[in-house]
Amino acid sequence: MVSYFIQTRRYQKSTQNFRNKRRRLSDVIKDLRNHYEENKVERVSREQYPIAGKVRPIILQNRFNALVLKLEDKLSNQEILTHKDNYIRASDTRTAKGRSQNEGRVINELIGGNAKKNSFGAKQILLSVCDGYFVMHPTKNYL
Repeated sequence: MVSYFIQTRRYQKSTQNFRNKRRRLSDVIKDLRNHYEENKVERVSREQYPIAGKVRPIILQNRFNALVLKLEDKLSNQEILTHKDNYIRASDTRTAKGRSQNEGRVINELIGGNAKKNSFGAKQILLSVCDGYFVMHPTKNYL
């Protein structure tokens, strides 16, 4: 009976609820390192939603604005690109300089994408979002 009491008493001292105030700082650090080693936190990938690449928010905004303005059919292509409210903004200085002079081509690329550049237009992005995916559906291409 006594040995059982001693064993249970030792067990209680080794539990997490028992706090030994006589411990040294090095012992506490060692215990913390052991604790973290046993309970490692690892990143778990969410294979249901894989992220491939990145999209700049201004590009999504430009494509969505182009789609909405063309569906409203109140402004011409040139008016959409050069409107005082800046519906379509250059995402950086390179795209501002390298933009095509043909307004129809620019608007069609924003709405429909460009197969050569493997970029998605506003229609493909919107249909993908309606199916529950962000920017790109894994099996459909909506072309």
